[in-house]
Amino acid sequence: MTIFTQRVWRHNPGAGLVTRNHFHALGRMLFAFTVFWTYTAYFQAMLIRIANKPEEVTFYLRRLEGPWEVLVWILIIGHFALPFFLLLPRSIKFEPRAMAWIGGWLVLMHLVDIYWVVIPAHVKGGFVFHWLDLGALAAVVGTCVAIAAWRHRGLPVLPERDPFLAKGALYRSPL
Repeated sequence: MTIFTQRVWRHNPGAGLVTRNHFHALGRMLFAFTVFWTYTAYFQAMLIRIANKPEEVTFYLRRLEGPWEVLVWILIIGHFALPFFLLLPRSIKFEPRAMAWIGGWLVLMHLVDIYWVVIPAHVKGGFVFHWLDLGALAAVVGTCVAIAAWRHRGLPVLPERDPFLAKGALYRSPL
């Protein structure tokens, strides 16, 4: 652990309550959502292709040609294959740092997925990335973080008088 993470972990009131077993549970959930995302994406494309409706097929035709095809492969590898094979072993799910990296990677890949779904409908031709795309993302994320910080100001980090807190702290991962 880095010095920064040790300080944050040491000053965190819930540091003794969140164990490696909790990270293992989160890792199993990340694995399940990775498989679910792939399942929905694949079957959506398959059903649209089977239906053979020209007005729906154009959605994929525009995104599967030219420079957009590169994003398809980035999504297949980065949003499914890489997290799938990283989250298969049980041991990596017990590592908080590894889980943080994988979670951050999946958020980044989800942003690429949203970009791939939205932008080709508005841009004719090639791949275009504008600085306002990052500006809009920063504005939305910044606003959400600011509102959450403002709403949680003065509130305890841990729930008070929670009858299940002690039981949750004793959670041990099955298997």
